[in-house]
Amino acid sequence: MTPASMTLAAVLLMGCAHSPPIQYFTLNSVAPATAVTGKVRPLQLTVVHIPPELDRQEVIVGVSGARLIVDNNSRWGAPLADMMRRSLAQDLLQRLPSGAFVLPDAPAPGGTRSLVVTVLQANTDADKVMTVQASWTMTEGPNAAQRATQFATLTSTVGTADTATQVAALSRLLGRLADLIAASAVDQ
Repeated sequence: MTPASMTLAAVLLMGCAHSPPIQYFTLNSVAPATAVTGKVRPLQLTVVHIPPELDRQEVIVGVSGARLIVDNNSRWGAPLADMMRRSLAQDLLQRLPSGAFVLPDAPAPGGTRSLVVTVLQANTDADKVMTVQASWTMTEGPNAAQRATQFATLTSTVGTADTATQVAALSRLLGRLADLIAASAVDQ
């Protein structure tokens, strides 16, 4: 090796040695705000849809106008839609009466309503406020003929810009979304 190539190799190795390690994140379930009382017919979370710009390995830590701010050293531990589905399922399992929630992908008894959640937005703005906008639809009957759709916008002040804090805030907001879904699942 020539002295110049050895110097180049040393510089490249030093550059790699200073790269921060990649961190992996997951969402967690959150304790319910209140217990759901009343009769709830079986309900199964079938799918969670998310915007394509959130469907990536890297964690998006902010939005500034039309620009996404990506933390290249932070990754989701699994596809975000799958983690949101799991987290919401755990949250709903805690909130709904025993036997009222059918786990995703489990065989569902006859008469089970299907729940589809669509996340329209899940990001943090320049003021460090995380916003989750989502709708949920419960369908039942042959060919899902009966539908009930509701919409919510939930916010939480994040305070700091670090990724772990933002991921925890997203878990809390999904817990609040589960509170709303559980309350709407009670038979009238």
